[in-house]
Amino acid sequence: MEEKLKVAHGALRNIADMDSGELAKHGRRIALRALAFTDADTPGAPGRQEEIESRAITQLIGRVELVVREAVTKGAVDRYPMTWVKLDRYVEISGDSVDSVQSRRKAGKWLDGNQCKIVDGRLWINLQAVDEWIERWGKRYLAR
Repeated sequence: MEEKLKVAHGALRNIADMDSGELAKHGRRIALRALAFTDADTPGAPGRQEEIESRAITQLIGRVELVVREAVTKGAVDRYPMTWVKLDRYVEISGDSVDSVQSRRKAGKWLDGNQCKIVDGRLWINLQAVDEWIERWGKRYLAR
């Protein structure tokens, strides 16, 4: 089990040291290598300590995979900058929810034609306008 922790830690260290371009290119391979160690069968009945370590490794791998997914998504956005993206892509990129977007539109915080608009029955989000709105909203909140 100690070897598994070392491999998972090494994989995480490699990922932490990469810039987003390298992460998008090599992160999946590194995460899969660490994941292969966590999937390997441990001989004998696992004790309590091994269960805890196994759970910790599984959580670590989950975090690594999340970091890799975020880096790949960010890398794609950096390579193909767009002003408008469909709602489902915005949710994927930002981590925001569909309900939050709809609530902001309903409350008039996001205006059609500025932060969002409907095209062919689909909701599109203006990434630049949303960034500007977030900056203004943050300043307004701090001013209270």
